Amino acid sequence: MGKAASSLGYKATKPLREYNLEQRVAKELSREKRPAAPRHQTTAALFEEAVRGQSQEVKSRLQEKDSDLHDRLKSVYVTSQDVMLPHTAIKDNPDRPLPMDRSVIIDPEFGFIEPKSVPYGKMTLRRAVEAITRHQEDPVLWTARRLAIEHKLSVELTEKMLKYFQTFVLVVPPNPKAKLASNSLLRTPLAAPHHSIRQLPAGDEAEQDPKGKNKAKS
Repeated sequence: MGKAASSLGYKATKPLREYNLEQRVAKELSREKRPAAPRHQTTAALFEEAVRGQSQEVKSRLQEKDSDLHDRLKSVYVTSQDVMLPHTAIKDNPDRPLPMDRSVIIDPEFGFIEPKSVPYGKMTLRRAVEAITRHQEDPVLWTARRLAIEHKLSVELTEKMLKYFQTFVLVVPPNPKAKLASNSLLRTPLAAPHHSIRQLPAGDEAEQDPKGKNKAKS
């Protein structure tokens, strides 16, 4: 409420404050001796301390305009010239070489750059996804022991990895007009290289009544 009242009062008194503004400014600028700007408290204290022990004549001369000093200022000219520094070439630091490849860096598939060398007992995320996918597609052929030997892993850790982690599986319901998944379905984003598609047999789907509602098979 107070802010609104202050804003209203400012708008109401604005015409009075701006009345004959240009003439008042011109009159103030045409004055030969305008009042000096007030000094800061610390600056005023320094001046008072400096002239405290001086005579009254010195104090009065400090308040008056010295015409001689003003005439001397008219004969003073200040010129400057930029000094051009010699250009020195930056030497290459062999310990911190600059990048030479300015091509666009493509984002990695798994969100981070894969290491070039992996110690025994560990594997990259790409290899882990490939191993899980192989086991899901053919668990009889790609057993935990075979995958552990191929990737130099512990059999116990490999069994836990295959038990608790799986890749995405796209389950396709049976279609009476197409016995297999269509080519357009195989090109969906879920059908990535590390994902798999499994189509349900016709007996696993609920029968539909004439009204289009699903009816569970008894």
